[in-house]
Amino acid sequence: MGSRLTAAWLPRSHWSGLFASPVWHLLILLLMLVVFAADSYTQLGFAHGMLYAPLILLTVTMLNPKFVVYSAALGIALTLAGTFISPPAPESFGIGYIWANRLLAVITLAFIGW
Repeated sequence: MGSRLTAAWLPRSHWSGLFASPVWHLLILLLMLVVFAADSYTQLGFAHGMLYAPLILLTVTMLNPKFVVYSAALGIALTLAGTFISPPAPESFGIGYIWANRLLAVITLAFIGW
């Protein structure tokens, strides 16, 4: 007799207005830019792409499917862009680990945004 914890258990009137304000949308976008800025100053090899996942999960609570998809697409684009603008990885760190790290982040963000 398992039950899943979803937004469906809350009354629609309570849940729908919780994060409906455009201020929340702006805050999520600004936090994504903060993650991107941190990624641009950190050596390759750190999983900054995964830091977009909690932000995209927050967009799900806004009940705006388009914003979820757009946020996930932006997170993927910023993850890939971070690969090219971040300082190089330490010499002992293989390029395969870097791409595996970014690929895992992209798959995670795509899964959340889907």
